[in-house]
Amino acid sequence: MSNTDFLYTCETHLSDPGFATSLPPSNPAPPKLSDPEIAKIKEEWEEKQRLNKAKEADKSKDEDTTDKCKGKDSPKESSATKSPNPSVPLAPIPAVPVASSHARFALHREIFAMRQMEHRKRRQVARVKQVAPMLPSVPRT
Repeated sequence: MSNTDFLYTCETHLSDPGFATSLPPSNPAPPKLSDPEIAKIKEEWEEKQRLNKAKEADKSKDEDTTDKCKGKDSPKESSATKSPNPSVPLAPIPAVPVASSHARFALHREIFAMRQMEHRKRRQVARVKQVAPMLPSVPRT
């Protein structure tokens, strides 16, 4: 059971010392990569792209010779078997940040108790609305 709850508040309430206390960040920022590491990763990616292009070129040569041997001269069939434009490099997928960028706060006990009481009242009202139609009515005579 998670004890995390979201409560949207203004900056004035967050700066109030009787409302909430700021918590330290739970997940520190990921370490920054140095320039040599970035260059190495970029070089590896470019090498993979060159290998992929070479494989596609070999594959298209094999398909062309196979098509000529079988007598396929239809442009529809040859374009359907080829891969989409190999000259356009695929962009790497950007990494999605895992941690939330919002500051975290702990509500003080009194504020948290008032919030719980409000939720409890809402649940009770909903339960009354659900159960009331099932109760027998009062005799009229």
